[in-house]
Amino acid sequence: MIDYQLHHLPDSGQWLEFSDPVATISADEPEQVLPALRRIQERVNDDQLVAAGWVGYGASSGLDSSLPTLRQSSEPLLKFSLYQQHQLLTELPANLVDLVKPEPGLSERLSGEPFKFAGFDEPAHARAVEQIKTLLRSGD
Repeated sequence: MIDYQLHHLPDSGQWLEFSDPVATISADEPEQVLPALRRIQERVNDDQLVAAGWVGYGASSGLDSSLPTLRQSSEPLLKFSLYQQHQLLTELPANLVDLVKPEPGLSERLSGEPFKFAGFDEPAHARAVEQIKTLLRSGD
């Protein structure tokens, strides 16, 4: 389930905040893409819910069989969570890091210093992450 999402509105500089989903709909195979999109639309229309999520490139073959794709991961082709409401924010929450919950098992998979490989520049990476955070805070 995607527990927390932020979507930037570049024209206004605001953010849409989604939290506390009531359901999640995903598709793991191309033939599940259209039925999943229909279920999402039905829940939005019938239950007055708000949907937020993503559609991966691999979902294209589920929309049009003339668009073959090569699956390279076990990630779903699409994944949307359904929410009863959303909030309009003028700035990012100060406690953003606390709001985002890592997926179960992530810390175990990342243990063992995953970035320790030849050529990895840890200080440059840390600077880049700080730059990204600054850009996100400013709305970029």
